[in-house]
This record gives sequence, structure tokens and C-alpha cells, in this order.
Amino acid sequence: MSFKQRFMAEAEHVKSLYPNATRIGIAEGASDNWPLLTPLTQHRILDVYHATQYLAQAANGAHQDKTGKSKRKAWLKEQCHRLKHQSNGAQKVLDELKGTSNNPHSAIFRSIKSTTYASAKRETRNF
Repeated sequence: MSFKQRFMAEAEHVKSLYPNATRIGIAEGASDNWPLLTPLTQHRILDVYHATQYLAQAANGAHQDKTGKSKRKAWLKEQCHRLKHQSNGAQKVLDELKGTSNNPHSAIFRSIKSTTYASAKRETRNF
């Protein structure tokens, strides 16, 4: 029996024991996690650690020069705060990455890999 088969069997067993429980899937960002979790859970969450890694990549892309270190840190801190504390924070960060916010530096994010990743996973963004 493969890992996936064992995982699915165990998940179905737990669902049968607790049919009224809210089921939440927490995973890192690998694309094969979400199809596995979707039929088993009502909500899916990208863990904060991995979300922060993706945002750090975006910050590095936006402020590549040597003098951009303080800008990178400030931007990353701001986006992490949005994700954790603001209503609809995930969408606000996605808008920032797509360059649709009022931030004058946003246009540079249009070509960053994180935008594609965030767009594909928007429905799973609860932090």
C-alpha cells in the first residue's frame, strides 16, 4: 500500500469517527498537496513558514541591489504582517505581487515567480 493510499484510508477512518468535525488541511506549497487535501478537508492553509519563504523570494527580486537589504527586510515584514493580521491580507499581498497596489515599487513584482505561485494557490490562502 502506497503512502497516498494509507493516508486516504486513515483520513476516511477519522472522518467516519468524527463526521461533524471541521477538517482543515495544513501543508507547504507543493502543488501535489492540494489535490490530495481538497476532497478530505473543508479548508486548506499554507503554513506561515513556507509563505514567508515565498515572500522572501519576492523581496529579493524586488530589491536586488546591495543597498536594498533594509528595503527587503521592511517589505517582508510588512507583507508578513498583512498575511497574519489584516482582513483579506492574502489578497492584499497577491495584489502587491501583481503590481496592482499603490506602492510605486509594485511593478517589479510582475515578473517574479511568486506571483504565479500565489495566483495558483489563492483559494488556499488562509494563514
